Amino acid sequence: MTIAEFCNLHCACDEGREWALSQCQTMQDVWDNAKPEWLIWIATRSGVLTDQELRLFGVGCARRVQHLMTDPRSVKAIKVAERYAHGLATDEELDTAMTAADAALKVAAWNTNWGAFNAANAAACAATKSTKAATSFWDKSCAAIKSAKAEAMAAAMAAAMAADESGGDDAPRDAALAEAKVKVLEAQAAWLRANTKPTFTRENCDFVR
Repeated sequence: MTIAEFCNLHCACDEGREWALSQCQTMQDVWDNAKPEWLIWIATRSGVLTDQELRLFGVGCARRVQHLMTDPRSVKAIKVAERYAHGLATDEELDTAMTAADAALKVAAWNTNWGAFNAANAAACAATKSTKAATSFWDKSCAAIKSAKAEAMAAAMAAAMAADESGGDDAPRDAALAEAKVKVLEAQAAWLRANTKPTFTRENCDFVR
């Protein structure tokens, strides 16, 4: 698939399309050089990654904020989700872990520690069963996308809370929040490049078959 075909098929934004067409020769070039937020968008388009890669991406996102989790049920959900991705856990085990992670998330919602809440959300999303059970690509990728967003929020909120000792000055908190979001996106992009093998063909796109 050419860059233009990929952009047209997936309705790429004008800025991303212009950059890719002017700076890259192939979609692999785009994958290797796109800025983090664009790379993550590409990775979660239909057919680019396998179901297993999408699930493991979600697991990786949750694991990076595991230190913020306050409930062992969230931590266990990550482990079960990873085992499930490798075919080492059953549907029933994942269902149980997902239910427990959702319960932990509800408890965390009553806590004022929003970093911990979003970390728990990342674990719950990573453990969702939708990747395997889905009938459409959008359902398959949903867990990975939500886990990635939850990781970003968890890290950002934790950094903002840590910096919120400025006596009413919002600047340090805002700077910490922005920096944390950038670091998370960079980490997510690095994981994708190191752990996945993207495929860029029309045949792999569920919604054009």
